[in-house]
Order: sequence, then C-alpha cells, then structure tokens
Amino acid sequence: MERLDKFNLINNNNVLSKVHTKAIEGKLGFWFTLFFISVFYPLEFPLGPINLKFLYIFTPIFFIYTIIRGVGEKVNVSKPYLNFFYFAIFLLIFSALFSFVRHPVGSEKLFGSGEGKGGISLYAEIFINSLLFFTVIRYVKLINIEFYRLLKILALFSLLIGYLRLAGAFYGFDIPFVYGVFRYGETSKFPFTPNRIGGLEQAAIYGIVSIIAIIIYNNRNLKYLIALPLLIFLEIMSGGRTSFFGLLFVSVIYLVLFGNRKLKLFFVLFVSILLLYLIVPQDLLSLQFSRIFSIKGGIREQDYWRDTVYFFYLKNFFENPIFGKGIRPLDYWGTDPLYEFVASQLMGGGHGAYLSILNTFGIIGFIYLFIFVFGGILLAWKNLKLNIFTNNERTINLFCFLLLLIKSIIYYSGHNGYNDPTLFFLNGILIGTTIKGVYKRK
Repeated sequence: MERLDKFNLINNNNVLSKVHTKAIEGKLGFWFTLFFISVFYPLEFPLGPINLKFLYIFTPIFFIYTIIRGVGEKVNVSKPYLNFFYFAIFLLIFSALFSFVRHPVGSEKLFGSGEGKGGISLYAEIFINSLLFFTVIRYVKLINIEFYRLLKILALFSLLIGYLRLAGAFYGFDIPFVYGVFRYGETSKFPFTPNRIGGLEQAAIYGIVSIIAIIIYNNRNLKYLIALPLLIFLEIMSGGRTSFFGLLFVSVIYLVLFGNRKLKLFFVLFVSILLLYLIVPQDLLSLQFSRIFSIKGGIREQDYWRDTVYFFYLKNFFENPIFGKGIRPLDYWGTDPLYEFVASQLMGGGHGAYLSILNTFGIIGFIYLFIFVFGGILLAWKNLKLNIFTNNERTINLFCFLLLLIKSIIYYSGHNGYNDPTLFFLNGILIGTTIKGVYKRK
C-alpha cells in the first residue's frame, strides 16, 4: 500500500510537471512568434546611439530556455549526413575567431545597423546567427511547434509590412522599429521613375513561399491564394532582379519535381498572374519591369561599382585563398564615392555572398556556405521524400526547400555569406525536424 502511494505521488508529480511545462510553453507562444518574425525582418529597438535588434534579445533567451527545458530529455539521433552541418558551422566560427586574432577591430556601433557598421558588430552577427542555429535545433526537438500557424502569420505580416513600406516609399515615412533594407532606397514621388525599393522583395518572397507551403498539404487554406497577386505586385515594385528570377526559377523547379494535377493547376495560376502583370499596360509596372529586365550580357546587372568590388574580392581571394583577408578595413584611394563604396564592401563583404565569403574567409568560409545553402536544399528534399513526417513537419520542410532555392539565386548579388539569419534558421529547422522525425519513429 505504501509503495502504491509513493507510485501515485510520483505519477501525480510527473503529470503536474507536464501540465506546468505546457502552460509555460503556451505563454511562450507569443514571444516565439515574435522571435520567428524577427528572424525574417530586421526589427530593432532604438536605444540611444545604437539600435538593439530583437533577434539579439530573443536568441540567447530561447537558447537558455532550451537548456533548462532539455534537462532529462533525450531526443537525439546520430545521422552522419547531419554532421556536415555541424562541421560547416564550426568552420564559420573558426574563420571568425582566426580573423579576429589576426585583425582585432572595433566599431562605432556594437550591435548597430546601417552606417558605421563594422568590426565587432560583424563578429556579433556571426555569434548570434551561430547561436540561432543551435537554438532552433534544440527548440524544434523539444517543443511541438504549429508551423502552419507561424507561416500564416508570416504571410499576413509580409503582406502588411510590404504595403506599409510601399506607402512609405511614396509618401516619405519609415516604419517604426523596422530597419536594415527597409530603410534602403530614396523616397519616390509621382511621376514615378524606375527605382529599387528596399524591403519589398523580402515581403514578397517570404509571403509567397509561406502561402505555397501552407496550401500544398492543407486544401482548407486555398483562400490564401487571394494574397498572391498582391505579393507578386510587391515583388515587381521592388525592382529586384535576382529575387524576381529566383521566384521564376522556383516555379519551374517546383513544377518539375511535384507533378500532380493540383500543383500544376496551382502553378498555372501563379504563372498566369505573372503574365497578366507583364501584359497589362500599366505605367507604374512598366517602369519597374524596365529595371528588372535591364540586363545585358547576362545577369551581371551592368553595375560598374559592383564589378569593381568583385574585382577586389577575387584579388583578395587569390592573395589569401585558404583563410581569406578576414574582417578588416582596407585602404582606398581618394575620396571618390566609388572608392568609398568599394572600401565599405571590403570591410566585411556584401553584394554577393559567394564571392564575398571567398574574399573574407577564403575556401574554408566557402565550404561552410556551400553546405548551408546546397546541403540544406538536399536535406529538405530528402525530408520531403520520406513518409515519416507529419503534414505540419512537411509544410516547414517545403518552406525551407523553396526559400533556400530562392536564396541560392539571390546570393549571387546579395548578402555577404554570414549576415543572413534566415539561412541559419532554415538549416536549424531542417536539422531539428529531421532528428525529431527519425527519433519518434525509431
């Protein structure tokens, strides 16, 4: 009888512990959603001379939570192909530490963004993004996440913030607490001229990919198709070349890989909307299309400034092929705006992840980037082919697969190879769902 009482007491304590844990996770739902949004959008809080990024606050907090929450939990699977990703993140961290030892530099803004960014702030990005990678892996393994709900929120948020940014570009206002690319581009007034409006391509891509992912495995969400024309309009108005062709590339790839009738009909609708925008004689769209398609002799964008940067990227790589030149400023000649632009890019890279990472961290850095981009695509595709995942898990794997495909194109002329938190987040999600899916069905 005494043993039975002890057993009941232990059992009741376990039940209460689980109820308490679920209550905590329920309260964390809002904060994790905000954390999720801050991965995709540069949400920042002005704090005197610096802007404190929401991502920099949430990442360590959620990492600590996963450490506490994971005590006693054993959700782990040994899969050799996952070790490539851990090896890649090790290479990035090693490259950053080796660079800092060689060239210790400071910064005007420790956790800032925009002008004056450099030095310590670039190392902070690598540290936070690496921590984000491990945080997401642990969180996905431990917590049951409603990816459907998160992607619906991301789609709606993208639509809202995209049109706020478009209105701000015309009427001269900035969106509070949103910085980075959303502050890029001059304010445009009518009559409109071809222009690059920062932030619109992010809103369009994240919104479109979210909608595609949530409707494929759930027919009840077909109402979200209504938002596609609005998001495609944002992509056209962004004036982004590589993002536009990235979306077209994903459309073709997806039609080839997923050939059932429902998906073909869906992408016929998708491509039809694009063709409609091409055919309809609207001055506003025609001007932006003139920018998007102003590519002669390939996809080089005919930008002499970027060509100059790429020249120095390759020059620095051939001089430092293994470890790159590191994160450090380089002298430039004179005060010409061209040279100032080149010098700002050579500090830590930018305007093309593939060449940029070779310039900054050499072959070692390029191996990391190659694994995270193309290894991530292969892992997502592998997961989509397996029948061990729920529709909820397939949805997020599909989201990661499509978004990584698009980013593989965008990285031709965007980012520096280590400053995009979504790359680390997507790979963390893929590894977390892989481990959880295999473990649950062992």
